[in-house]
Amino acid sequence: MKPNPKAILVSVQAPEVSEQELEVSLAELQRLCQTLGLDIIGKIIQRRKSPSPATAVGSGKLKELARLTGGSGKVASYSGKPGTDKHEPEEEEDDVLEEEPPEELASVVVFDQELTPNQHKHLEEATGATV
Repeated sequence: MKPNPKAILVSVQAPEVSEQELEVSLAELQRLCQTLGLDIIGKIIQRRKSPSPATAVGSGKLKELARLTGGSGKVASYSGKPGTDKHEPEEEEDDVLEEEPPEELASVVVFDQELTPNQHKHLEEATGATV
């Protein structure tokens, strides 16, 4: 029997979304993914005023996501740095801890929001995973 694909759930939490609303939404997304046969191996949450136009998440979270998928964390067609590009809002700082490489890599990334075609393309390029 073929093993289930491994997946990471990602959510961008806007200021108007409460912790409880976020948790309920992610729990529902996790149930849907498990129903589709995905094994959820992690979750990434970023608190931002608005999603990044290029990748929905900021560069730090993109690198974290790439580490969990084996991707490069880079988007060749977009070189904006957080807070320096007028289209890229500055992201809130999150504590970054150096972690061991994951035991298993995710091949699927599932966002808890709609993505634009460009965000979708950039995320797949940076993660090397199906988005």
